[in-house]
Amino acid sequence: MFQDGKIYVNGVLKGEATKENLEEIKVYNEKMREWTKALHSNMFETMKRIIDDMFGDHGSFWQNLSGPFWKTVKAYGPDSEPTKPATSPKEPEKPEKPEKPLPKLPETMPLPEPPSFCKP
Repeated sequence: MFQDGKIYVNGVLKGEATKENLEEIKVYNEKMREWTKALHSNMFETMKRIIDDMFGDHGSFWQNLSGPFWKTVKAYGPDSEPTKPATSPKEPEKPEKPEKPLPKLPETMPLPEPPSFCKP
């Protein structure tokens, strides 16, 4: 923090502010803005992909609506008693689908180096 021409870092006086210090903090703040934009963009894209994986055309949400209960509901209609069907044909068991690997998260930009007067 700059106050009255002095530099304070975490409440500790580091000395008088120079033109170089002011330029350093200006460059650092711009790099931090770029880093923040990149982080938000990565978070948005990651969340979008997760939502698509869950609720997209063949997402995990819809796959869970295809078991025997839902087949009975579809077979006997919405007014039937799905838990007590008249007849429920036994279907052959299908082999389990291989588990989908977890998506790889995008790489984030490294944090910018702090200004020289912030280093211990």
